[in-house]
Amino acid sequence: AQLATALGERPMIVPLPAVVAQPLAALLERRALARGQAQEPQLTRYTLATLGYSQTFDPADAAARIGYHPRHDALASLLAEAERMR
Repeated sequence: AQLATALGERPMIVPLPAVVAQPLAALLERRALARGQAQEPQLTRYTLATLGYSQTFDPADAAARIGYHPRHDALASLLAEAERMR
């Protein structure tokens, strides 16, 4: 939501249970392949895999073990870049 706002967009969020989304994505992929489409469908099994699971990594263990602290806040950097792009 913060990224969309920074880009001046309003995302459309549609709840879709995995039991429906997985077969739908597979069907859309097969249809695109059968039609010889160069562009992938809006919903793919890969998209579901990346969006359906947390991609957040906690650096606390690295900080405790080796004193690692990120130089930049990932979210703040992403939002700043989005503002520049806008």
